[in-house]
Amino acid sequence: MPASTFSDVRFTNGTLPDYTSLVTGVEAVVQRVRFRVLLHEGEWFADPRKGLPWKTWLATKPPPVQIIHAAVKRRIASTPGVERILRSVASLDRETRTVSIVIEAEIARSVVELEYVLASIDYGNVSPYVTYRVLRAL
Repeated sequence: MPASTFSDVRFTNGTLPDYTSLVTGVEAVVQRVRFRVLLHEGEWFADPRKGLPWKTWLATKPPPVQIIHAAVKRRIASTPGVERILRSVASLDRETRTVSIVIEAEIARSVVELEYVLASIDYGNVSPYVTYRVLRAL
């Protein structure tokens, strides 16, 4: 497990830090993964090259699902604390223009399923909804 860093401060509502609480283990790594994947290109003032081009991808019709999937998978795999990607699947519901990505990864001696859903793309939603669940301990 990587050493504690600022990213180990618990974030409430996904963005607001709660300096009175720290996260550890699977929760800390998942929080790091979420931060890395949800960061928009140009959003971080210290290095505008960081982040993913969500707005560009979602302006494309249909969205480039395989490109999005590959970029999200690379970002997750390179996150400190993620041991390896075990399985990943991406899909596009053309009727609702919803992109879904499900990735199983080995994190902190557990198998964790991460799900990214980009819904209502036609209405300008450029931030994925992210959930996770621990499937089993190793």
